[in-house]
Amino acid sequence: MDAAGAKRVCDAIGPKWVVPMHYRHAPYGFPVLQTAEDFTALWPDAIRVESSSLTVDETTTGVNVLTFP
Repeated sequence: MDAAGAKRVCDAIGPKWVVPMHYRHAPYGFPVLQTAEDFTALWPDAIRVESSSLTVDETTTGVNVLTFP
């Protein structure tokens, strides 16, 4: 599924929060995968999480993009 397809799914199901995964990052991932930026470009309010983990609670909302070293 490409970034636009993932956005359509998110729009259809209306989740409270989203964590994109299975995207290409630096030397990691398959060449056929898009980058996280391709997905987050469709979400102007995407939140960059300066961590490779995310603690989710009742206040978590929006698109949360984890940062990997």
